[in-house]
Amino acid sequence: MGDKVICEMVECIQRNTPAIASIGRIGGEEFTIMLPDTYLADAVIVAGAILASLNAAPLAALPERLVTASLGVSWGATGSGFETLYNNADAALYDAKKHGRNRVFFR
Repeated sequence: MGDKVICEMVECIQRNTPAIASIGRIGGEEFTIMLPDTYLADAVIVAGAILASLNAAPLAALPERLVTASLGVSWGATGSGFETLYNNADAALYDAKKHGRNRVFFR
């Protein structure tokens, strides 16, 4: 069941991200989405679209309940290292969880 949920979540992410996006799975339920040449405000809009899509209707694998998500967004200038960007996004993710979950926070 978990694999089906993950696959449907990835499909949702793909539907709501531009073609330039690189999507990667970091761990069990954590993903990164790299959006090169994208302003922070636009990345937050993309994250909001992903969240809204997940909240709009249950996934086929879990028809009895909505899947929620907390999203952390970070931005860095050209040449910023992945570790810095990841750490900032991770901190924003924990802020989102700390403030009630199922929301988007950014740093």
